[in-house]
Amino acid sequence: MNERKIALWALIITFLGWVGIKPDHFISAVLWLWELIKTLFIILSDIFTFSINIPISLLIIISVICFKVGKIHFKNNSSVGEEPHGVDETDEADNSEPLSDLSERQQLVLLDIYSHAGPHKGYGQIMRKLRIDSHMLNQTIEQLIELGYLVMAGRFGQNYPVLSKYGRDVIIQFVENQHQSN
Repeated sequence: MNERKIALWALIITFLGWVGIKPDHFISAVLWLWELIKTLFIILSDIFTFSINIPISLLIIISVICFKVGKIHFKNNSSVGEEPHGVDETDEADNSEPLSDLSERQQLVLLDIYSHAGPHKGYGQIMRKLRIDSHMLNQTIEQLIELGYLVMAGRFGQNYPVLSKYGRDVIIQFVENQHQSN
């Protein structure tokens, strides 16, 4: 097995550790891997001409470190298996029926996240910010789609829920109401 194949395998191990086999980070991880491969192969092509043993060892050590850091990062940021922490009583909607188990304020936070970052922010971050589990998030997203706040839009061959014009108007109206009440 030549040096480039070993380097490529080490990069693949690094990639798998970094992405944590997590679907909502897959696209950003592919882009990150592409940049890493381009940079490292430029460096490695020079290093391998002088010495083979040290760079491969070093690359394997770096890969293991990245793998461990990736596992720790995604273990700490994963919301899988977390219990929902509930909703503060002050967050409940005034006199309107909630769309789901989330309060009106939490739903607006969810819509606001979609308005600024879309689904690329990552469901883990959304769940932590709203203090909910994945089942509640999926249920709320489905209801927000049914009500027209979110719509499904395609990107990279996959459909994601994104904020609709109606959803944007709801956020704008809510912000205006907040300013008028203060």
